[in-house]
Amino acid sequence: MKGWLKRHPFLILGLLTLALFFIMQSTQGRFTPDTQNAMSKGFAVIVLPMYLMWVLVYLLTSGDFEKGPVISVLMMLAGLVPYLLADKVLSAIRKRSAV
Repeated sequence: MKGWLKRHPFLILGLLTLALFFIMQSTQGRFTPDTQNAMSKGFAVIVLPMYLMWVLVYLLTSGDFEKGPVISVLMMLAGLVPYLLADKVLSAIRKRSAV
């Protein structure tokens, strides 16, 4: 398990970001506006790669969510793609430095 954590730090960041996104959405309206503002400012930075992929999927599907939850699941998975790519780049860099 520890080896997997070392090999995929960005994917872990992406999964934690996705979990934080769901937590932020579920607690919406439960805090004062000042508290929500403070939480959302830091969150906006780490969710940016995921959000860009969600927008891309939305544009590619023309916003057609009437097909059911399949597209919503695809959007959630597509949000993790930038983190997977960052892990691949990090792995390539590690391999080059090891040689």
